[in-house]
Amino acid sequence: MKSKILKQDKLLRLVAARLFSLFVLITIMQSALGATLLIEHFDEKVPDYSPIGNAPGWRVLVVKGGVVFDCTTNLPGFIYDYPALSSSYGGARSGPGQWSVGFLTLIGNVVSNALIWVEAPTNFQGHAITGFSYYSRNDSAASSTRIVVRANGRWYASTTSVHDSGVPADWVLNTLRFTTSPGAWQELNTNNLTLGSKLSQPLPTNNISAVGFYCLTAGRSRMRLDEFRVVTGSVWDQDFSVGSWIWAEQRMDRVTCRLWKLIEIPSGVRVKRAQLRMTAHDTFRAFLDGTEFGRGSDWGRLTEYDLTRVLSPGRHVLAVEAFNEYEWAGLVAGLVVELSDGKVMKFPSDDTWRIVPEDSKGWLTADLPENNWPAATLLFPFRDAPGIPDSPKVDSSLPLQPIVIQFWQTGWFQVTLLSFCGVVVGICLRLLAKVTMQSKEQQVLQRERARIARDIHDDLGAVVTQLVLQGETAQSELPGESEARAKFKRISDTGRRLVQSINEVVWMVNSQRDSLQDFENYVCRYAENFLRASSIRCRLDVDGEIPEAAFDLARRRSLFLAIKEALNNAAKHSGATEVLLKLQIEKDDVKVTVEDNGRGFDPAARDRTRNGLSNMAQRMTEVGGKCQIVSRPGAGCRVELSAKVSHLSDHHSSWWRLRDHSSSTLGKKEIQP
Repeated sequence: MKSKILKQDKLLRLVAARLFSLFVLITIMQSALGATLLIEHFDEKVPDYSPIGNAPGWRVLVVKGGVVFDCTTNLPGFIYDYPALSSSYGGARSGPGQWSVGFLTLIGNVVSNALIWVEAPTNFQGHAITGFSYYSRNDSAASSTRIVVRANGRWYASTTSVHDSGVPADWVLNTLRFTTSPGAWQELNTNNLTLGSKLSQPLPTNNISAVGFYCLTAGRSRMRLDEFRVVTGSVWDQDFSVGSWIWAEQRMDRVTCRLWKLIEIPSGVRVKRAQLRMTAHDTFRAFLDGTEFGRGSDWGRLTEYDLTRVLSPGRHVLAVEAFNEYEWAGLVAGLVVELSDGKVMKFPSDDTWRIVPEDSKGWLTADLPENNWPAATLLFPFRDAPGIPDSPKVDSSLPLQPIVIQFWQTGWFQVTLLSFCGVVVGICLRLLAKVTMQSKEQQVLQRERARIARDIHDDLGAVVTQLVLQGETAQSELPGESEARAKFKRISDTGRRLVQSINEVVWMVNSQRDSLQDFENYVCRYAENFLRASSIRCRLDVDGEIPEAAFDLARRRSLFLAIKEALNNAAKHSGATEVLLKLQIEKDDVKVTVEDNGRGFDPAARDRTRNGLSNMAQRMTEVGGKCQIVSRPGAGCRVELSAKVSHLSDHHSSWWRLRDHSSSTLGKKEIQP
């Protein structure tokens, strides 16, 4: 009996020892290798989410005891409760710019870390990745997840890890901005699921074929992941209010890229605020509806423009002409428009912008793109540009003011002004043609006057002179008291007067004598010769400087005949011993005074049957001149004559003055002595 009890006691001790050893072994293994990993389905998804269709499932690699196990389809014994991994993957875009994957369910045990991923369309069918989002619920705040991507066949994990609150009942939405910066990624070794060194070059993005999570567990906590989304397209930088860098598909040095974007503001609202931020590598010129409003050359700084007063409801064209000097090229921009109804419109730089070919005309104001304008190529998010500062500066410019069109800038005014100028030019050309024709006529007239003067002098003057000489010869052959001799003497005297008259006519007709200086010389010489035969003394008072002004035939002839009449009256009727001839120039007038110291007369009591004085007044009136006679008995007589000189101040400066001179000359074609 005692022996039996001892055997039972040893058996109990052995069972207890083995149980204790098993407990210690389990504790050591759990402490060394980690705890449970749980990726399970959660029904409380966001309202607008629903998995779409069937697609390749999730794959899972876990580490246990330093060994990597593929748990995708065949679960090992240490993972329990479910014989397989349940998954669904929405392989199409579930919203604007989003790729979505469904939920995962996996229950395991004693797992330290895991790689969970899903195959995706190569490079997401040409759409650039801009961000990730997913829900997580972990039992421990020490557990963490990282985003992983497979690019060009190699795995990379983000350096940013996500830790939950550790409250199992809380689901947390995690959002991460995709960046290619080298410091944001490190290599992932899939042989042992360990992290490597950080990248020294930007993350390659030309062939991303898989996305997922890298999970690190703590203790016996469970990890739950759901609704993983990959956001593609342009990313809106919330801090700087710009989109992604964009450019043409081909990027070369020293090339200008023209980018076009249509902005539509709904009708019935008012723009409360419109803010545009922009920069380019290397320089840019910005246009709104064809009007340039900004330039920039520092690609590391954003320039902010206030477009509030120039944006109105309707269509607007935002166009940019950017130039790349060397290395990489890109444009980044963002327009935020706040409307009066509370809505906010955002226009980032993305693939909705168009690239305008160089041969396109009118692209700055085109309200619709041409078919040959390709979409812009997305490059990378704003702060992923190589060499851009961590906190780029923003330079503000003065608010843009609407272009105020003055009335003289309107089309109707310019057309009217152009028409008026055309009429004025036509009139000027017509007048110029008339003046040219009149100038030619004047030249012809002057040549004809010169010919007439020569003919009179050479023909008529020679004949009369010959008659005078013959009369004097006949007179010398006759006795002194002969009546015939007296007649020949009268004939000779008449002939001399006739020769003098012919000389006067020749002087007046000759166009080479149409000057004020020549008139002054001739009148003074005539007065001296005329009064020399009498006992009357001749005094001359003439201005020292007589200008080289034109003195046309009509005025010159009338004034000379009036002076001749005044001298003749003084010699015949005044009984004077002295006659003063005074010639002055005042402005555009030539004034001649003939004054004697004779007996004088009463102008009111003069003989009306005689025409001398009235002829003088009439001649001067005909040419726009004046004749004034001042006399009284015993006080001599003064005759004041004045006539206009054609544009004395500047008679050679303007064509219309030649026209006036020509008209006045042509008006007196008949030469009447």
